[in-house]
Amino acid sequence: MKASPSALFDLDGFEYFWSHYPRKENKLEARRAWSKLRPVPDALKLEAIRTWVEAASMSDQWREKRYIPHASTVINQRRWESDPPSPDPMRARMRVGYNPTPVSYPPCGAGQEAAHALGCCDCGETS
Repeated sequence: MKASPSALFDLDGFEYFWSHYPRKENKLEARRAWSKLRPVPDALKLEAIRTWVEAASMSDQWREKRYIPHASTVINQRRWESDPPSPDPMRARMRVGYNPTPVSYPPCGAGQEAAHALGCCDCGETS
């Protein structure tokens, strides 16, 4: 059986890493850094790297693209071998499976004109 061109191209796992990394800049430098990794990451290591990237993506530091390090920096410094940046509690809640308790607003009444104007009451109307 012949391997597909994409499978041959990704024997070292770089494309898998790149597909999960949020900052898609300077792919050539990232590939060069990846090719220097020894030993070449196996499936278990690739999953650990992906998990680290996912956790780092939930941090305050990675909220804005300009603060996300280039992939080559992460690879050269082997950052997945240390703790990811601290997660932002609000972004962590947005993960798949998070089911917040629904907010229930009181019904419209006297003194709640501001809430009604903002649509923050159960009637659903705005003024």
